[in-house]
Amino acid sequence: MKHILFALLCFVLPAAGSASDNPFAQPSASELRDAIKVMRADSRFPQRARIVAMSLAEPAKRDVYDSTKRATIPREMHCTVFDASSNHTYEFTIDVTSRIVSEVRAIPSAQPMLTKADYDAADSIVRKNPRFVEAIKRRGLNPDSVSVETWASGTPLASTQRILRAIFYVPDASGLNRYDRPIEGLAATISLQSKTVTEWRDREIAPIPRATSTYAIPYERTDVPKVASPSNVRVVDNEVQWGNWRFTPVINAREGLTLYELRFVDSGRVRRVAHRMSLSEMLVPYGDTSGLWAWRNAFDVGEYGFGQNSTQLRKGADVPENAILRSASFADDDGNVVTKPDVLAIYERDAGIAWRHAASATSVASQRGQDLVIQHAAVIGNYDYIISYVLAPDGAITIDVGLTGIMLVKGSVDTTYDGSGSGGQMYAHIVAPNVLAPSHQHFFNFRLDLDIEDTANVVTEVDVWSPPPGDENRFNNAMMLDEWDLRSEREGARDVSLQRARTWRVSSSKLNALGAPTAYTIVPQTVTVPFLGPTALVRQRARFIEHQLYATRYNAQEFYAAGDYPNESDKDHGLPMYQANDDRLIRRDVVLWYTMGVTHVARPEDWPVMPTSHATMKIIPTGFFTRNPLLDSRTAQPPPKKKEKKKSR
Repeated sequence: MKHILFALLCFVLPAAGSASDNPFAQPSASELRDAIKVMRADSRFPQRARIVAMSLAEPAKRDVYDSTKRATIPREMHCTVFDASSNHTYEFTIDVTSRIVSEVRAIPSAQPMLTKADYDAADSIVRKNPRFVEAIKRRGLNPDSVSVETWASGTPLASTQRILRAIFYVPDASGLNRYDRPIEGLAATISLQSKTVTEWRDREIAPIPRATSTYAIPYERTDVPKVASPSNVRVVDNEVQWGNWRFTPVINAREGLTLYELRFVDSGRVRRVAHRMSLSEMLVPYGDTSGLWAWRNAFDVGEYGFGQNSTQLRKGADVPENAILRSASFADDDGNVVTKPDVLAIYERDAGIAWRHAASATSVASQRGQDLVIQHAAVIGNYDYIISYVLAPDGAITIDVGLTGIMLVKGSVDTTYDGSGSGGQMYAHIVAPNVLAPSHQHFFNFRLDLDIEDTANVVTEVDVWSPPPGDENRFNNAMMLDEWDLRSEREGARDVSLQRARTWRVSSSKLNALGAPTAYTIVPQTVTVPFLGPTALVRQRARFIEHQLYATRYNAQEFYAAGDYPNESDKDHGLPMYQANDDRLIRRDVVLWYTMGVTHVARPEDWPVMPTSHATMKIIPTGFFTRNPLLDSRTAQPPPKKKEKKKSR
């Protein structure tokens, strides 16, 4: 996707160059410059290589949790580089403290995320091809007025080549919508090594749709109420403190918004909830079976990068006026360090009634709810994604993905709905004259390194069920719990069950006042199943969509559900490999990988720009507290006192 915004983001809370004792404080601009300088001076650095992604090399968890070692953890950067001249990928670890390259790894047969240089090269190769010029002129268009939209290959066409695909659009005059006028039937496959178009498809199968007035009404609202700046959010050495919550938010180049060291202060005691939470991988498969569409299967995290495609958040539009906005420093593929404004927002918002009870018509006790939202937005081609972590005072966590932007559409001869479910409308829905939107899915896998109290946790599958009529169910109304501990990694691939209201509880080794382990529970919300067939190649590359939950033993090298390098992969090098050892999970450091998703069947109301839809999940305390923690909040409103009646004389 050519028009995604390339920026390897490193979120900086303090001023650039300032020192931090927080081991997860993201690199400052000066740290990035130092790391790049040290890496390029190393004799092992390929001089023609480009930076693909640079982020903090995360310190070992055991050192972070060891108070005697935490203060002396060195600052290290991890950098993936790609040498196009040799088609080789390398990983560098740079110790910024000692100013040395501490490790270099050559990664065989791996194609990393795409860079701006890849897109520029593909654009140039296509435009110089005489078939492109002829095809565009034959359609009565000026080649200079056509945009070249470049994608990752979508399939492992050749493991030794860096392959891109190109599709074509006629942008509208305003430049606000590059995607509403596809040149259907035209596509190219490009080899960056040979600098050639290796495959050219040219079929005049549909007219180019008319331009759509995407923003026919004013989209800058002036009636948004102003909210006073928050007084309850504090940032101390990169750590955000709000109510009883403590955490460090980071924008990683690949995953985007990541939360580190999520803790809850309970009666003065700091209790661990999660070590790390992030969007690990995405898959967007399209359901159109034509050769021009079947390869459109985007791994938006592993092929393009969420962090490096962050976009600015605007007060009064993307976020409320009371938001704290933070900028980011980043390294581009040429090794330049740039600062990008307002890519992360932190704000309080009203959450409705937190709890309420009316003892009588005039005696009402209640509390107004308030949440903290940590938000980040990325644009991957035509789609806009808004990632939000929502923290509530009662200890609950909501992970929300907002989906908006512009649908990926195809040109068609159809101008109206035909109701036959055949022809061009067999795999797509008409949303405007000559415009079809193919059905597709979005899968979001979140890596949840929950450390409830400590690192010795147990994952339990909890089902609600009803036994058959009998001694256990005399009135045929029984509801019972079936609890089963996940003993090893191969048992850790689990499915949602609506029939059993299935949830997964992560318990610590500590007991609450009632004698039960303190715990948090994963509660599914937005779930879909893949329509890709079991033998579909993309499904073999994205096995994380097979089940909604995977549980694995913690491994500091395992971050991505589809593996480190899904671009042009021939199989899934992620979760299936992570589970291969079948490590024991009982009372171990366990990582959960949860996939939520949506199936998008387009409507005319989704065109020309989509109203935001949402995919969510919840992680809620279960016996973590001794009672409702909101009762300890100062915002609770007790029932009014009864007025004493005056005595009559």
